[in-house]
Amino acid sequence: MTALAGAVLTVCVANGARAQVYRWHDDDGNVQFSDRPPAGVDVRPVPVRPPPPVGSGSPATPARVGRVVMYSASWCGVCDRARRYFRAHAIAFEEYDVETTVKGRLDYRRLGAAGVPVILVGERRLDGFSERGFRRLYE
Repeated sequence: MTALAGAVLTVCVANGARAQVYRWHDDDGNVQFSDRPPAGVDVRPVPVRPPPPVGSGSPATPARVGRVVMYSASWCGVCDRARRYFRAHAIAFEEYDVETTVKGRLDYRRLGAAGVPVILVGERRLDGFSERGFRRLYE
């Protein structure tokens, strides 16, 4: 669902749309995005900022930094905390379980990791998770 959220925000920005984007959690706890608030659900608008002009010399924005990938395990509490942070901040991410997916297992070995989560932002790496550490990579 996070990839869809990123796509929705990208389309809105790319088209110069001035429509508001709304974010909420459904009954299963999944983050949902829409251009209209659902009836009877407390939602909050998501700020949509256009990217800086090409060649403006502005600092890198998260969209330019690279995709976010997390290697995790189902039992990992720190992974849960990272996942909640990403969802709360509408950060699109891909997640691979290092125990149950072939890609997760192979990439984890290739990275020479010793614990989970391992979070990649483009080519940059964070072992474990802290909001401050992640923001340094992402912003």
